[in-house]
Amino acid sequence: MSKIVYICYRKADFALSLKREIEQIADRITPDNITPALPKARKHNGIIYGVVNPVDLVLEQNASVLHRGCMS
Repeated sequence: MSKIVYICYRKADFALSLKREIEQIADRITPDNITPALPKARKHNGIIYGVVNPVDLVLEQNASVLHRGCMS
């Protein structure tokens, strides 16, 4: 199962360290009893997000993220 960490920011210099922090958070919340897919960290227009254990059902466009399993 994928998990998403989503952060909005105002200062551009703040964003430089956030991507690495998102990766560290992903490492911390990943269960230790699975071999997960590598986490993704993306930055787009004041938003940084990370997807932990991304799967093919996760759609990304600009800074929007959707899990197709939620569509019905």
